[in-house]
Amino acid sequence: QFLYFIGGTTVRAVAMPSSRNVLYRCCACGAMKKRDHFHKSGNNLAHRRHEMRCTACLTRCEGCGERRPSEDVAEEADGAKMCPKCRGRRAVAKGNVFYRFPVLHYKAAPFPAETMRS
Repeated sequence: QFLYFIGGTTVRAVAMPSSRNVLYRCCACGAMKKRDHFHKSGNNLAHRRHEMRCTACLTRCEGCGERRPSEDVAEEADGAKMCPKCRGRRAVAKGNVFYRFPVLHYKAAPFPAETMRS
């Protein structure tokens, strides 16, 4: 126990174990691992402990770079691993030229005007 003096009163505190040494359970594989095996930004350790997945159970999407559960990321025909959001973007971009080349990002069209007129 530690004693803290706050505003003239004595407060007793129990020594808590370091959060580095606490073991967390992965919800996908069920393994007990330390905090270092969990991705910090995707898994908020304080709020979503029942949904935490270790880094071995997550796969990185090659479209957006986000770490997703392995069952969400599917492999495309060209070998790219993509999440459902990026697969939808790719499907729209195949038929829509303006989706691939947004008007606001380019001062001129990324292709010659003569080929588009003919």
